[in-house]
Amino acid sequence: MDRNEVRRAWDAVAETYASRRDPDGSDAALIDDLLDELPPEPAVLDVGDVDGARTL
Repeated sequence: MDRNEVRRAWDAVAETYASRRDPDGSDAALIDDLLDELPPEPAVLDVGDVDGARTL
């Protein structure tokens, strides 16, 4: 899959993805739950969040 195909795929779902996110950022609790499950000093790859509304 080339970059343009990837871009088109993300563009196709970005609006739906953004509409289902909590605008107040309360999904931070989900991140806390994830962090609780990880081992100490985990290696984490940040792949972005589609709409760019929030970053860690």
